[in-house]
This record gives sequence, C-alpha cells and structure tokens, in this order.
Amino acid sequence: CDLLVTTSDDYVENVKNDELDFIHIDGNHTEVQSTLDCKQYLPKLKQGGILVMDDIELESVKKARLWLNDNCEMLCERNVDGNSWGIYRKK
Repeated sequence: CDLLVTTSDDYVENVKNDELDFIHIDGNHTEVQSTLDCKQYLPKLKQGGILVMDDIELESVKKARLWLNDNCEMLCERNVDGNSWGIYRKK
C-alpha cells in the first residue's frame, strides 16, 4: 500500500489496465468528477475486482452510481445514519 498525494486525474495514467484488485473512490463529489473517476478507474480493475464508491446518496454522485450499476455487478449499496457507500464488482 502506498500513500500518494495527487489527484485521480493526474495519477490514472500511472496505473495499467487490469492491474488493481481494489479501488476506493472518495474524491471530488461533483457530477462530472465522480463520473469521470469511475470511467477512468474501472478499466484499471482486474475482472472480478472490487470498487467501493463513497457518498452514493449525494445527488451529485447519482450519475456515477447509475453508471456503475450499468457497468458492474452491484454487490450492495448502503446508507447508514447519513453515511452511504456502494460495493461493485467488475464484470
């Protein structure tokens, strides 16, 4: 595990496609950036890899959440006391 201080946009080209087992997205919650993070990073996951998306209850993250539901197997989505997340598996 490496701790990096950078943006997802600046780092994405450093990761090969089908390289990662797990991704946790908890970045900028704008509609544009949250959707872009999903679209840029899903190809980096190995088939069967897990992607966790934080704050899926936010209206600004709705488009990213719907995109993930269309492009992954949704394992679970939860909202507990205002904290929400979704867990998805790459098909």
